[in-house]
Amino acid sequence: GDTVLHIAICDDEKDFVQYLTDLLNQYSKETGRDIKITPYYDGMELIEKYDPTIDLIFLDIQMKMVDGLHAADRNRQIDEAVGIIFRATLSHY
Repeated sequence: GDTVLHIAICDDEKDFVQYLTDLLNQYSKETGRDIKITPYYDGMELIEKYDPTIDLIFLDIQMKMVDGLHAADRNRQIDEAVGIIFRATLSHY
C-alpha cells in the first residue's frame, strides 16, 4: 500500500548502519514497499530524539553509551506498539 514503513536503526557501528540501510533500500526496491530509515548512533539519542512514527527498530544490544535493552525499555514506555529487533554482536565477547 502507500503506507511508509518507518524503520530506525540504532547501532554505534556506522558500517553496520550503512550495511542495513543498503539492505533495506534493496528490499524496498524489490517489493515496492515505501521505507523511511532513521539512523541513531547510540541508545541515548534514540531515547531523546524518539520519533513516534517509527514502526520497527533494529537495536544493537552491545553499545558503548546506553545499552540496547535499557533503550528498549525506555522506548516501550513511550511507544508500546513499536517492533524491536535485537542484534547481539558476538565479536564483543
